[in-house]
Amino acid sequence: MDVEVISAQLPKQNLIYTEWFHGDCIADFYNIEVFSAFHWIAMERQIALAAHRGINMMLTPIFTPPLDTQVGGERTTIQLVDIKLKDSKFIFNFENLERWVLMCQRCGITYFEMAHLYTQWGAEHCPKIMAEVDGVYKRIFGWDTDAVGGSYLQFLNQFLPELTKELKRLNIADKTIFHISDEPKQKHLEQYHKVKQQVLPYLGDSL
Repeated sequence: MDVEVISAQLPKQNLIYTEWFHGDCIADFYNIEVFSAFHWIAMERQIALAAHRGINMMLTPIFTPPLDTQVGGERTTIQLVDIKLKDSKFIFNFENLERWVLMCQRCGITYFEMAHLYTQWGAEHCPKIMAEVDGVYKRIFGWDTDAVGGSYLQFLNQFLPELTKELKRLNIADKTIFHISDEPKQKHLEQYHKVKQQVLPYLGDSL
């Protein structure tokens, strides 16, 4: 086969293109600790390769993405936002999120999609969220937590304003989208509407 290589370069694409990236799977594959030094190196190599192949939006695990997880089961924790709960008040640390954004931008990623705010297949429960409570690191939300109202709504009311403020500080607020739930069906429309109303005041057109 004869191949003629011409002196031309394609212009930068206008499409926003994503393929979901799961950093927890990289940790599982190499049997390494999430956010260890080697884990960051391995993730950056994969993200750089993704960008080289045209991907320009990256799934961002502000907390462990509730995707392809057996009901009642858990994925390996990968949570960029560190959380402490003290006297009913949540305290958030976004240092790892900033490191993630800078890494992705260094690799050529422009856009970011935050991990889903509710579980897959109906948005009936909460994603797995870990926090330090009275000095103990433990799961505070998951399959056993209802998506509507209650303690998770109280969490969102504190978390989303702080998160959106951080996204503005990082200059990516206008390059970020949020997910409600993956693969909802017609029968989930009422539930989907309820959970959307919980976050709409904070996220607006980012949904």
